[in-house]
Amino acid sequence: MLKTYGLIFPDGTKYLSSVVLDDEGNPRIDTIRPYPVPEDWVDPTLVELIKADPPGPETEWESYLEWFPDKVEVHWKQIS
Repeated sequence: MLKTYGLIFPDGTKYLSSVVLDDEGNPRIDTIRPYPVPEDWVDPTLVELIKADPPGPETEWESYLEWFPDKVEVHWKQIS
């Protein structure tokens, strides 16, 4: 099973990535490491992705991400 997480690397780089979950539903960080693992590799911090649906169908919406130290949230803004 896969789940999308925010990945925050030590240099401040941020990505969304699908991460494999183990049998108990915990993320397997080893599944996002490059192979072979570079000597200077540092695992990113995994943060929860908080999804939200667009506010309504009456207009067009564009999603954007807001990053926090412990989560990443999907927000919506109206396209004018």
